[in-house]
Amino acid sequence: MKTKTFEHFFRFLPDPALLLNADGRVVDGNHAFLEQFSLSRAQLVRLDLSALCNAHSDILRAFQRAVTDNSFVRIRDTEVLRHGTTHAFDELSFTSIHDGAIAVIALFRMMRSENDWGGSSTGSYHPSRHALAAVLSHEVKNPLAGIRGAAQLLTAN
Repeated sequence: MKTKTFEHFFRFLPDPALLLNADGRVVDGNHAFLEQFSLSRAQLVRLDLSALCNAHSDILRAFQRAVTDNSFVRIRDTEVLRHGTTHAFDELSFTSIHDGAIAVIALFRMMRSENDWGGSSTGSYHPSRHALAAVLSHEVKNPLAGIRGAAQLLTAN
């Protein structure tokens, strides 16, 4: 059940996201990523992070740090040049999860216009969405808290 919930959540995140293995190879991408970069899922899974970001050194260093240190790494105000098109992002974060073939979740927070930061709910950034992504990635990485809680409930009865 946990895997299905994560997959559903991941697919419909409002901002582009990738699941990567420890070598930087793409395992999967969500709908927003495929749309933003005009890729099919079949095209995407043949790529690695280096190819996706034209070997952008800051992005690759942040990814390697997340894998090596088993940590959360964030870079701000970055651009990815792909097939002659520049994609600007407020933030790119890598969260290490090391769950089977998946080592890292990469979340790309889009640049927003001033109007989006106002009251508009369509496409505007909501910090709670990114906080939820961080919580879910933590739960995938460390499911023992849920198991421990269930055991406590069982012993209480």
